[in-house]
Amino acid sequence: MKHNQLLKKIPLPLFFCGLKHCGKSTLGRLIAEKHHLLFSDADDLILDSLQNQYERSVSVREYYRIFGREAFAEIEFASLRNYLAQSADAKESRLLVALGGGACDNNRLIQHIKISGGTVFYIQQDEKILLTRIMKNGIPPFLDQNAPEVSFHNLFRERDEKYRGISDYIIDISGDQPIEQSAGMINNFLMHLEAGE
Repeated sequence: MKHNQLLKKIPLPLFFCGLKHCGKSTLGRLIAEKHHLLFSDADDLILDSLQNQYERSVSVREYYRIFGREAFAEIEFASLRNYLAQSADAKESRLLVALGGGACDNNRLIQHIKISGGTVFYIQQDEKILLTRIMKNGIPPFLDQNAPEVSFHNLFRERDEKYRGISDYIIDISGDQPIEQSAGMINNFLMHLEAGE
């Protein structure tokens, strides 16, 4: 299969979803580069929207903290909807979008993705590895400060179930291998899918 013929059968755009620190963004960039797709990160789309609304720079985390979950879900949905609409207007359908770690909780976002005609991939990583990565810089505020392991376990189980339910395919990259190896695992999965295997 020639390089310029790759990913002709898998419905685009591609959406990578999964829990925080599973590697969606880094892996998405690598896969997009390999297959000549235009990559976008959901957080970057939100930041673009925020820059249009505020005179000073506002981070995604700061916006969530100040305005809360519902406001964040709305701007998360609106920024992706607008991006997909603009891309369609530009006749650019070869897209790969890495969604935020909590995208599974945003029903409007998920419904919009489902009607986009694209393909959703759940990038699954081992729970213990995710927790280690998340805890590297201390206990984040979204976990119980007194019982972070239990708190993350509950979050992992809840979101793992949701992502399994909304995804067209699950790509298991469990393990602490180098990012290039994980990208290779994803690429092999896509090539088998493209070949109809």
